[in-house]
Amino acid sequence: MKTNIIVSCLTILLAVSSFQILHEIKISTSEITMKKNVMQIKIKFFADDLSSTLSQIVKKTVYFNGTQVDNATLTHLNTYVKSNFAITINNTAVPYTFKNSLIDDNLSTQIKTVWLTYECTYKNPETIKSFELKNTLLFDGIPEQKNISKIILENRETKTLTFENQNDDVKKLIQY
Repeated sequence: MKTNIIVSCLTILLAVSSFQILHEIKISTSEITMKKNVMQIKIKFFADDLSSTLSQIVKKTVYFNGTQVDNATLTHLNTYVKSNFAITINNTAVPYTFKNSLIDDNLSTQIKTVWLTYECTYKNPETIKSFELKNTLLFDGIPEQKNISKIILENRETKTLTFENQNDDVKKLIQY
């Protein structure tokens, strides 16, 4: 009798979990592009990873529904991003502002993603000698998290930086 109950519970659990598509890769991507004196920052997260990490921080469940991040969540999210994603050029911190969000409910893969776009202006981009990026997004919630950042500065070689939580990779420096 007890064995039948356990087998039944396991069967139900297996059936329910098979309907959810989970992604095994714990990764976020970002692209920093500078054209003339405008820098645009695009960050892409898997929605479930972002929800899990942000929920731990704000101590309540965070959902990503619709096509844009709601204002209440956006306040927490922007604070989180700014404390975990920082740009320093020539030893000076570069402030950036939020521009928009997009929740992409990719029906072909059934994996939802959240896109955030930030912007800033930077006078005299031709004077850039060093570019440092801190990217610890989702490190506090996902031990196996990796972040890949692509840096595209006008008239400079494109660089790709990889940050790994397990290696305590928090900052990378590019010298020009």
